[in-house]
Amino acid sequence: MSLNPTSLIDLATLLRMRKSIPAYQRDFVWDGDLITNFLEDIWDKYIDNKESYFCGSIVMFKVEEDSMSGMAVMQNPLYEIVDGQQRSTVLYTLVAHLISTLDARTDNQEFVGGERSQFVYETGGGFEPSQQAGSHTYRFTHRDSSVRQFYQDVGMGKTFTGNNDVTTKSLRSCQELIENFIDKLIV
Repeated sequence: MSLNPTSLIDLATLLRMRKSIPAYQRDFVWDGDLITNFLEDIWDKYIDNKESYFCGSIVMFKVEEDSMSGMAVMQNPLYEIVDGQQRSTVLYTLVAHLISTLDARTDNQEFVGGERSQFVYETGGGFEPSQQAGSHTYRFTHRDSSVRQFYQDVGMGKTFTGNNDVTTKSLRSCQELIENFIDKLIV
């Protein structure tokens, strides 16, 4: 057995990759203190004008076939998150909220759509405002349909109104904490 070399990538590259949380992963479990500490640490590094910040490792495995669709993923790689789901979820939710904040503060829907198409979903020919949310290939997904719907709603700037189980309650709490954190900063 041989191991492929590992590499460090920047956050923008990570967010643009198609990622899936496989069924064997535990649920989202970070509590408010962990989320807040992570956000404050990122914010402090930003304020200190640090060019780089190591936020921990995220281990991903490139899959050959999407087990949900059975489609080969050679043209458009899909990575399963082996380790780092908690950080990935917070980072994705943070970026999604920042895009939604832009959406609320600008009339430039083309720009906002472009940001969503870079970090939330892919389209064949760029952003098309007329597309329905369900027609996108989302960049961050989950095997559980409720969690997957949560990620799609957050990415599109909507409030998740689906299943209210323990996992989605934790995710919704994470979203609310991030919204409050960012909204206090941009008053």
